[in-house]
Amino acid sequence: MSNFIQLRISIIAMVVLPIAAETALVYPWITNTELFTSKVIINNLGSEMATVRLEAIRPLGNTPQTEIAVLTIDPLAQTVLSSAELFPGLGLGSGYMVLLTSDLDQISGSAVVYGTGSHSGSSPAQADVIDLAAAHDTILFNYLSAGAEHDASAPVILNPGDQDATVSFCAYQNGQLAGYAKRVLPATHPFAETTTSLFPHLQGDLYLVASSDQAIMGIAFIFNALLEPAMSNVTAINEVPAASDRPYVDTFLAGGVAMDGFIMDNQGNIIAAGGYLRDDVLMISKDGQVSTLVTGLNGPVHMAKRPTGEIYVSSFNDGTIKSITPSGDVDLFAQGLDAPVGMAFDGNGDMVVCEYGGTAPGNTLSRITPNGDISQFANDPLLNTPIDILARPNGEFYVANQVGGRIMNVDAAGNVTLIGQIPGNLGHMVYLDGLLYATGGNFIYQMDLAGQVRVFAGTGQSSEQDGPLEVADFRTPNGIAVGPDQKTLFIASATRGVSNSTIRRIYLSL
Repeated sequence: MSNFIQLRISIIAMVVLPIAAETALVYPWITNTELFTSKVIINNLGSEMATVRLEAIRPLGNTPQTEIAVLTIDPLAQTVLSSAELFPGLGLGSGYMVLLTSDLDQISGSAVVYGTGSHSGSSPAQADVIDLAAAHDTILFNYLSAGAEHDASAPVILNPGDQDATVSFCAYQNGQLAGYAKRVLPATHPFAETTTSLFPHLQGDLYLVASSDQAIMGIAFIFNALLEPAMSNVTAINEVPAASDRPYVDTFLAGGVAMDGFIMDNQGNIIAAGGYLRDDVLMISKDGQVSTLVTGLNGPVHMAKRPTGEIYVSSFNDGTIKSITPSGDVDLFAQGLDAPVGMAFDGNGDMVVCEYGGTAPGNTLSRITPNGDISQFANDPLLNTPIDILARPNGEFYVANQVGGRIMNVDAAGNVTLIGQIPGNLGHMVYLDGLLYATGGNFIYQMDLAGQVRVFAGTGQSSEQDGPLEVADFRTPNGIAVGPDQKTLFIASATRGVSNSTIRRIYLSL
């Protein structure tokens, strides 16, 4: 990929538009370098003299940052000026956007980029100026390419609003959603990134849909191996194509928390145990705001919610289970357990808890009545560091071992039978629609009730690449919970007490 693409396409500052302007247009990218230059074309289609104000704004950190030009254009006339003529004070350097405003409403124009460093020394490419009123929440880039062996390309997106925009990028290739990425665009700023940077796993031709929670606009750039440019305006569309209903992964919260096991309430808020090296329980709202619910615990590792709504936390280090009221008060529920972790409630209101073993491996499940009385429920060699437990409607349970990754069924009498086993060690698990989902290594595993196991998501690489299941990566996934919509899995990475856990989402369907 050329140095021009890597160095010249970047985020550009914008200004708030004059309210009184009859015309407000944007040239997304104008350039004047050793390799490329531009012409700005302005047409006055009206019958009156037009005054036009042009403001060039460079990417933040580049100097000179901005320059303003004011022109008068005769009726029915056309003005064609090179970037060097129009903004001589900017000189050679980083490209820039140009905001055009005018007191008349019959102004049009375009921009032409010339590849002066190309084989031909010219190779012009043209794209029309964009009316800010044409912004839309979903836009289509009809043709781009990705990969080092293919023509370099880049989508440029403008966020003309007064709030940050969250933009999702869906790349389509070979009849399917082949890549997914998400970026936050600062308010009144555009964004540009090469297609290869957005989707490093893709190679070849594709089309791209960008959808946002605010109105956006854009333009596409593509360059061949001779540095000859081409530009194309985008198309506004009504919705993301249906192929995006395929399961995919994105990032809900990018780092900043330490957490182990967690649950979710009916509103989509996360209640998370800090982990055996910490003393806190966190509340993470559905919009990603983090607060501390309680502190002063001794190694909280998992959460549970009684069907009547009471919340419980297991403390690994002191062998206790405590209840937490909605106001954050903490009460002792049970003590004397051997490193408790996962908890679940049966139909009688009794809690069954995994005793991981303080010196490991534990092989016991204990039953705790609503008044805190403890008795042994199951003890079996198949139980080896039991870490998570899920209640079944028939009074039985699914139980998972951390060490060795066994997943077992435990009947109402405490008899243990093996269902299946994931490779390596297991973090936590959930049950949804007849399937068990478990975290382990850098993977999310899926197991059916016959014990058949497959990798559901993750490539094995320890990273946090979003996208379709076959390309998304996970970094030591650990805690897992089902969202209130029963269509989304939330997964948090293990941190060993350090506040750098990332929470990911797997959208099973939309």
